[in-house]
Amino acid sequence: MNVEWTPQARSAVIETMIYIEETFGTKTMLDFADAIAESEMYLARDPYMFKIEPLLESCADTFRGLLVKKINKIIYRIDNNCVYIVDFWNLRMSPKKLQNRIKD
Repeated sequence: MNVEWTPQARSAVIETMIYIEETFGTKTMLDFADAIAESEMYLARDPYMFKIEPLLESCADTFRGLLVKKINKIIYRIDNNCVYIVDFWNLRMSPKKLQNRIKD
């Protein structure tokens, strides 16, 4: 399957990577980037293997979440033959923030 990032998701992941590099260094940021690339590969192979995101079950679309490095989640939906990554969510954020960021 094709994997596409929305501008919101791409912006969130870039912000996270900048923070990681400034706080923990370039090596840690590159390890994080590798984890994201690996996650994207899993999504392209079989996006249905990850659970439906419980915080977004009330949405009209079905959203799923893929944990990245224990503290972030790739939030995505599947449409036809494409995986749309709609957000990159830090799990330390309020669940209400995620629900507000994902609008139908």
